[in-house]
Amino acid sequence: MHESVPTLPRKDTEFRLHGEEWTDPYEWVRGETEEALRLEEEYASRHLERYEDAARRLAEAVKDDVVESEFGIPQRQGDWWFVPDLAPGARHPRILRIRAEGMEPPGRDRIDAGDAQVLIDFDDVLPGSYVGVGSVHLSPCERYVAWTEDSTGRESYAVRLRELSTGREIDTGLDGVSSSIVFSQDGDSFFAVHLDSKNRPCEVTRHRTDCPRDSVSVFQEEDERFRVRVSRSSSGELVFVTAASRGVTKNFYLVADDPSNRLIGIDGIADDESATCAHVSCRDGEFLALTVTSPPCPDGALLLAPLQEDRTPAPREEWLTLLAHSEDRRLASALALKDHLLVGVRHNGRNVVLTARCADLGSGGARFTAIDPWGDADINLAMTPEWDAEEILIARTSLVQKPSLYRVRIDEPTAAHRIGPQPPESPVPYVEEQIHAKAEDGQDVPITVVRRADGPPKAPVLLCGYGAYDANVGRRYNPMLLRLVDAGVVYAFAHVRGGGEKGSGWHEAARGLGKPRSFTDFLACRDELVARGLADPARIVAMGGSAGGLLVAASLNADPAAFCGVVADVPFVDPLTTMMKPELPLTISDRKEWGDPLEDPDIARCIRSYSPYHNVRPVEYPPVLATCGSDDSRVSAVEPLKWINRLRHDATGGPFLLRVRSGGHVGNSTIDDGLREQALEYVWIADRLGVRLSAGS
Repeated sequence: MHESVPTLPRKDTEFRLHGEEWTDPYEWVRGETEEALRLEEEYASRHLERYEDAARRLAEAVKDDVVESEFGIPQRQGDWWFVPDLAPGARHPRILRIRAEGMEPPGRDRIDAGDAQVLIDFDDVLPGSYVGVGSVHLSPCERYVAWTEDSTGRESYAVRLRELSTGREIDTGLDGVSSSIVFSQDGDSFFAVHLDSKNRPCEVTRHRTDCPRDSVSVFQEEDERFRVRVSRSSSGELVFVTAASRGVTKNFYLVADDPSNRLIGIDGIADDESATCAHVSCRDGEFLALTVTSPPCPDGALLLAPLQEDRTPAPREEWLTLLAHSEDRRLASALALKDHLLVGVRHNGRNVVLTARCADLGSGGARFTAIDPWGDADINLAMTPEWDAEEILIARTSLVQKPSLYRVRIDEPTAAHRIGPQPPESPVPYVEEQIHAKAEDGQDVPITVVRRADGPPKAPVLLCGYGAYDANVGRRYNPMLLRLVDAGVVYAFAHVRGGGEKGSGWHEAARGLGKPRSFTDFLACRDELVARGLADPARIVAMGGSAGGLLVAASLNADPAAFCGVVADVPFVDPLTTMMKPELPLTISDRKEWGDPLEDPDIARCIRSYSPYHNVRPVEYPPVLATCGSDDSRVSAVEPLKWINRLRHDATGGPFLLRVRSGGHVGNSTIDDGLREQALEYVWIADRLGVRLSAGS
C-alpha cells in the first residue's frame, strides 16, 4: 500500500512579507485540486475499508435517535404544528402540518394516526444529486411556503415558493442568496439577501410574492467587512436589517407592510458598538429592546429605546437601561412577546432565561426574574414562542440524555411541567461534570467531562475543542458519542480561550496576537486529565472541526506525542496563506478574529508561528484523519490537502488520510450520508483508542 500513497509534486512558490521570505511547496495546487482530491479519496477509502461494515452497523443503530435530535421538536405557528420527519427509506426529510390541540407538540401517535398533512416532501422536490435545504418558511397569512436549497454546498441558495391552496410552485428566479428569507406580515411580499462574488451577503431586496421577479432593492452594503442579514420581529410589524462585522453592527429597520420601504436607522448605536433588536409593543407605547455590546461593555447591556410617532427611535439620552453591564453574566439578544420580554443570559457557565413584564418597561420599574426551575442545568428555549404566548417550552440539555421538554408559564418561572414520559432510570448512570485545568498563565480552563460511573481509571479519552469566534459550545445530545462512552471512553471538551464560554474576555484573550493561548490551554487540559487519573496518556485522541481543526492541528505540532490520533474535520490549517488573500470569501471579515498579516508584521509572525501547515516537525506523528468538502466556501479543500501532503513529506508515522466528501463546509445533504461519514470517524477513533463500539442499544 505504501507505493500507492498519493504524493503532490513539490513546486516552490515564493512569499515575501515584511522583510521575511519563505517558500511553499504545495501552494501551486490551489485551483488545481480536482485530480489530487480524487486520488486522496481513493487512498483514504482503501485505508478505511476495514471500518466500513462496523460504521454501517453503527449508523443504522443510532439513526432514529439522530434524526430525532437533529430535527428538533415541532414548531408552532397559528393553529398548526409543523413537524420535521423522515419517512422510512427517505433521503431527505419532509415537513408535516398537524392541527394544534393545546400547547404540547404532537407525538408520533398523531402522525401514525393519519392526522398529519405533508406540506413538503423534499424527496419529491429535490434532485438526486447533492442538494441541501437551507431553511423553510411559512408566510404569516399561511398562504405560501418557501424554502431555500443549495445545489453545490457552497452556501449559495435558490428560493423556491409554493402556494398552499393550489400546490402551484411560483417561479422566483432567485438564485445566489443566503439561506433565510423573511415574509411580510400580510404575505404579499418577502425579503431576500443576495450574495456577492465572494459569497458575502450584501444586499436586501423585496419581492412581490405573486410575482417574485418584481423586486426592489432595500439596502446594499459595499464595505466587505460587513455581512448583511434580515429578520422579522416577533410582533411581525418590523423587519430588521443588520450589517455586521466582528463586534460592530449597523442597525436598520422598516415597517413590514409599508410599500414605501422606508429604511430607518438606529442612530443611537455608536460606531464601536454592536446591537441586536427586539420590537416591544405594549399599552405604554412602542420600544426597541436592544442588547448592546461595546469595548467598555463587552458582555452586553439591555437598553430600551422609545419609538416616536414617526416610528423612529428617540435620541440616546432618552433610552432606559433595563440591565446594566456586568462582568459575571453574558447577555444574549432579547425576544419581545405581547406581554413579556425574554432575554438569554449566560451566568456561571449556565444558560438561563430572564423575563420581565412589558407593561413595566417604559416606567423603568421592570423586574427581571429567572426562568430557572432547577438551578443546575442549561435552560434554553425549545421553540420560538408565538407573539401572544403565555407559556413557553424550555429544554434541559445533556450530552448523554435526549433533551427533556418542559412547559412553563412565564408568570410562574420556577414551576415546570414535563412533556412526554419520564425516561427510565439508567442501570449504569453516567457522570457529567465540569473540571478545570490550570493554564500556563494561571487561568482556570473549564473541561466538560462525560464518563460512565463504573468506567475504568486511566481510561481512553476523546478530547475535543473549538476555541474561536466567541463561540459558546454547550451540551448537546449525541447518541453516537454515547456509544464511545459506553465502551469505556471518557469524553472531554476543553473550553479553551478564544471561545465565549466565560464571556467576552475569554474570547479576547485568544484573538489576534493572543491566539497561541488556545493551543497551550488545550494541552493543559490534556495534561490535567492525565494528572487526575482520568486519562491513559497513551490513549488520547484529539478532535476538532474548522477553527477547532486549527486548534488540534496546532496542538499536535506543539507536542506530537500527546495524542495517539487526531481527527480534523474541514480544518483551517493554512491560516497565514488564507489571511494573505483578501480575494477569498471570509478573509476580510475574519481579520477581526485572526488579525491582518498584510498590514501588521507582528500578526504575520504570530500566525506563521502557529500555522499547522507551516510548522510540521520532522518527528513521528500519530495517525491523522482529516476531511474536506469539495465545494467548501469557508475553508477551501486546498488547506487540508496541502497539510496532509506536508505531513507525509516532513514527518514520520501516520498514516495521514484525507477523506473527501461532496458539498461544502456543513456536511452532506442527506441524513444517511452524514451518518455514514460520522460513524466512520467514530469507528476509527475507537480503533485508535483500543475499544470496540457496540451497535446494540
